[in-house]
Amino acid sequence: TDLQNIEVNKVCNYMLAGNIDVENDFTAIGTNSESDMKFLGYFDGLGYVITFTKGIKANGMTVGLFGAIGEGSVVENFSVKTAGFQTPSVPDNYTGRIGGVVGHNFKGTIRNVCHDGSISVSNSTKDTSDEDSKYYVGGIAGYNEGGTIEKVCNMGSISVSGVGASHVGGIVGYNYSGKVNVACNVCNKPNDIRIQSNMFGGGIAGGNRGGSIENVYNLVPVSGVWAGGIVGKCYDDAASISNGYHALGEIRGSTMVGGIVGGFEKSYTAKKVTVEHVFSANANIVGQPVTEVTELQKDGDNWWQRLETFEKDGWSISATGGADTTWRICDGYSMPLFAAFLKPKYNSSIVKYDGTRPAGTYQSTPSISTQLEGFKQGYDYISDLTWVVPENEAIVAYSFDKEYENTIVMLQHLNTEEQGTTWATTESETEKLVVVGSGVRLPDAMSAEDLEAILSGTEEQENA
Repeated sequence: TDLQNIEVNKVCNYMLAGNIDVENDFTAIGTNSESDMKFLGYFDGLGYVITFTKGIKANGMTVGLFGAIGEGSVVENFSVKTAGFQTPSVPDNYTGRIGGVVGHNFKGTIRNVCHDGSISVSNSTKDTSDEDSKYYVGGIAGYNEGGTIEKVCNMGSISVSGVGASHVGGIVGYNYSGKVNVACNVCNKPNDIRIQSNMFGGGIAGGNRGGSIENVYNLVPVSGVWAGGIVGKCYDDAASISNGYHALGEIRGSTMVGGIVGGFEKSYTAKKVTVEHVFSANANIVGQPVTEVTELQKDGDNWWQRLETFEKDGWSISATGGADTTWRICDGYSMPLFAAFLKPKYNSSIVKYDGTRPAGTYQSTPSISTQLEGFKQGYDYISDLTWVVPENEAIVAYSFDKEYENTIVMLQHLNTEEQGTTWATTESETEKLVVVGSGVRLPDAMSAEDLEAILSGTEEQENA
């Protein structure tokens, strides 16, 4: 009820306090019929999930969790799971705008959100104009007009059938002078997921007019009259596509088709559209491919899994966990993934001293299998961190001054029976050490100050 009541005051700031299961009828918040009818506030989902078991009803000619958001608005940090959307009733010469999260984004920001569910639209109209689409349908937003969409993912199926031109995209139906950055369309249920348009279909955007699309990938089959792995149709209005790829899924276009772009409005040689540093791999292209695209240099076998392929094309990418880059790759074994969608983590383990190496902390590069398994679980392993702890009654000393990646390093075991602080000479250097008795397990990461506070008794035992 509180979520629905945002419609009463669309200029306030809101945060979710938990997951919400909406089991009754729900109408999209805001519409684009008038400027003051859009949501104009700030909505922070704090990582929670909103589930609509009955779908979402249209508000005017828009539908989504938010029917429309306006200039300066922000919606971020949540997931939406849907069981379908009501198709807006659209008069002649008007358009319906349907998005998994937002129907119409007018100069707002959609950030760090995910949609999972199906969107199905069936329409019948005499309007078949290329320019005036009858419906704009996207997994995140139907129509992105001068807005920003970043760090988003769609895992649902989208299909539009019937008569009348429609733009359908995995992320946005129609990107009009907007920005899409760090976005992916992936398979949650491979046998059911698809992007299907009765006119323009794209893995990321059905149409791109004067907008920028960068750092994106699509792993879902696309079909339409014009069909592209990333964009169905590019309009010659300074549009750009860069640093992205389509892979695995079939692209089927009855008139125009391409692994990256289905087709261009006029002549691509007019140089009003920039498409660069992109590629299509392991994809079945059905139809006459569009080739006027500056693709990556494809050198050697499995070039799409090699770090050097993307480094020499200027991608922000790393094969090292926890690096401050846009993309992450397991060199030679995976395609590029978004670092923003992976949680940095140490692959920590504790073993008892076995005589092969002294007590201490050992850091090494994670194995290929560890990295790939981490990707599946949403983790980006920074390193393998192994703690070799002494057996029986040995004592371990930790340095107050030396830290590695915010983790206290176990230096040596000393022959003393007391816990506390002491001074010891290690490698010709005198260091202040804190001595910990056998059986004391410390967290993977702790500052020297926190450790000293625990051992001196200034922190509660339960925190220790």
